[in-house]
Amino acid sequence: MDAATLTYDTLRFEYEDFPETKEPVWILGRKYSVFTEKEEILLDVTSRLWFTYRKNFPAIGGTGPTSDTGWGCMLRCGQMIFAQALVCRHLGRDWRWIKGKRQMDNYFNVLNAFIDKKDSYYSIHQIAQMGVGEGKSIGQWYGPNTVAQVLKKLATFDTWSSLAVHIAMDNTVVMEEIRRLCQSNFPCAGAAACPAVESDVLYNGYPEEAGVRDRLSLWKPLVLLIPLRLGLTEINEAYIETLKHCFMMPQSLGVIGGKPNSAHYFIGYVGEELIYLDPHTTQPAVEPSDSGCLPDESFHCQHPPCRMSIAELDPSIAVGFFCNTEEDFNNWCQQIKKLSLVRGVLPMFELVERQPSHFSNPDVLNLTPGIENLPCELQRNFQLMRELDQRTEDKKAEIDSLAAEYIESVKNMLPEERVEHLKKIQSAYSKCKEYSDDKVQLAMQTYEMVDKHIRRLDADLARFEADLKDKLEGSDFENPGSRSLKKGRSQKDKRGSRGRGRRTSEEDTPKKKKLKGGSEFADTILSVHPSDVLDMPVDPNEPTYCLCHQVSYGEMIGCDNQDCPIEWFHFACVDLTTKPKGKWFCPRCVQERKKKK
Repeated sequence: MDAATLTYDTLRFEYEDFPETKEPVWILGRKYSVFTEKEEILLDVTSRLWFTYRKNFPAIGGTGPTSDTGWGCMLRCGQMIFAQALVCRHLGRDWRWIKGKRQMDNYFNVLNAFIDKKDSYYSIHQIAQMGVGEGKSIGQWYGPNTVAQVLKKLATFDTWSSLAVHIAMDNTVVMEEIRRLCQSNFPCAGAAACPAVESDVLYNGYPEEAGVRDRLSLWKPLVLLIPLRLGLTEINEAYIETLKHCFMMPQSLGVIGGKPNSAHYFIGYVGEELIYLDPHTTQPAVEPSDSGCLPDESFHCQHPPCRMSIAELDPSIAVGFFCNTEEDFNNWCQQIKKLSLVRGVLPMFELVERQPSHFSNPDVLNLTPGIENLPCELQRNFQLMRELDQRTEDKKAEIDSLAAEYIESVKNMLPEERVEHLKKIQSAYSKCKEYSDDKVQLAMQTYEMVDKHIRRLDADLARFEADLKDKLEGSDFENPGSRSLKKGRSQKDKRGSRGRGRRTSEEDTPKKKKLKGGSEFADTILSVHPSDVLDMPVDPNEPTYCLCHQVSYGEMIGCDNQDCPIEWFHFACVDLTTKPKGKWFCPRCVQERKKKK
C-alpha cells in the first residue's frame, strides 16, 4: 500500500512527459498537437478537478474511517467525472484554472460540493453512506456501476445544479426515456428532485434558491452514465476504436474504470495510450480558512498526467457524457448513430428511440429492468464465446506449427534452444487452456443469467396469481372467469409435470371440483412454496441445497458451522426475510449444538 500513500510532492517528479508524436491528443472532446499545443494540453489537464485519497477528515458517520486510503479510489473517480459535469454546467468546457489567479464564485461553489465533510453534496461521506443502500458497507470497494447509482441519488439533492442524471443499463440508451427525464417541465415532477426553497438557507456555501433559476427551462442538463463490460477478462479489441471516439465527442465526461481494485479517471488518449488522473495519492484533508477561502492547489494535478496502454484497461467501465441543451443531446445521438455505421467498429452500446414493443409491461408483472434486454446480453456473451473459440483455434494452429518445427529441427538444436522451443509450446498450451477456461466461465455465466431471469418471471407469475386471488375472494358467486382461470391453471400444470424441483405431484394434491368465487383456487396459489414456483427442468449436474433439496435461487444464507452438510439455505425455507446480524446456524446445526451442550 506504500505506493498508494505517497504524497503529492513525491509524485510530481515521477511522471513521464507527453511522447513526441504526430498522433493527435484528445482531451474530453478537444484535439491538440503535442508539437504546437503542449502548454494548452497541460493547462487543460490541470484545470480538471483532481480528487485523491485524503486523510484526517471528519469520521464518516461520526465513528467511521477518517481516511479513504486503500478503498476510496473508485469513489474519488466518481467524484472527478461528476465534478467535470458540474464544471461544464456552471463554468463551461473552456474554463481554465490558473495557479494564483482569482477564480469566480461558481468555481468555489463546485469545489465545495466535493469537500470531505458530511454536508457537502458529493463528499466521500455522502457517497460512502449512500452506498450502504446499494449493498456496500463503508470502506468497501465500489465498481463503476455502483458509484454511478450512488451519484444519481445524491444529485437529486443538488438543486443548484438541477441535473437530470440517467444511467443506461443493459448496454442500451433509450432516447425517449432521456427526453422524458430532461423535458419534465418545472415545477419539478417530484419533491425529491426539486425541494421547496427556504430563504437565506446556505448549503455547500451557496444559496439554495439558486436552484430555482431554471424553473421555466424546457431542458434539464443531462448527465448520462453508461456502465459497460467490454470483454471477459480483458478488453475486446473490437471496442477500442469506439472507446477512442467517445473521448473525441464534445459531450465527453471521460471514463471511470482502470484495473482490478485500482480505479482511474480517464480523460483522453494519444495513439494507443489512455490519459488518466490517478487518485492513488494520499493528501491531508482541506479545511476552509477562517476567512472562508478554500486552498485549492491540491485539487489540481500540476504534473503531466499518467498514461497506460488501452489493452491494459479492465473491461468493466462507465462512460460519461454531458448534454447541456437538447441540441447537445441530439448532436450526440447523431454522432453515435454515425459511429455505429463505421465498418469494423463494434458499438459499445445500443441507441434506440423507444423501448421495443415486445418489452413486457411492468404494470402487469413486476418485472425487474434487467430482464428487458436479456437478448442483447446473450448476444454479447455469445459473441465473446465465438471470439474465444477463434483465439483457441489460432493458438492450436500455432502449437501445430511449433511442434512441426521442433520435430524437424530437434536434431540440430542446442540443448538451450530445445528448452526454449519447448517453453514456447508450453506457453501456447497454457494460453489455449486459459481461453478454454474463460469460455467455460462465460458459458456458466450465460446459463446463470438466463436461469436468474426465468426464476424472476416464475416468482412474478406467482405474485400475479396471488393478486388475482385477492380480486376473486371479493366475489360471492361462481363467474365464468373462474372456469377460464381453472383451464389456464391446468395448462400451466401440464408444463409443471416437467417442473423444476416440485415436491408434490398432481396425485398428491386434493382435486377441487368446484371453485366458489375462486377462493379455493386462490388458496391453492398462496399455499405454493417459493421453491415450487420453479417451473423448469433441473440441470442434473446442478447441485442442490437447503432443507428442501432444491437448486439455488433467490436470496440464500450460509450456515456459520463449517462442518454443516448442507451449508446454504433459502430464506423462505428457514423463515427469514432479511439477513440476520451476527452468526447464523441452520436448524439442524442448532440441534446438534444443543446436544453437545
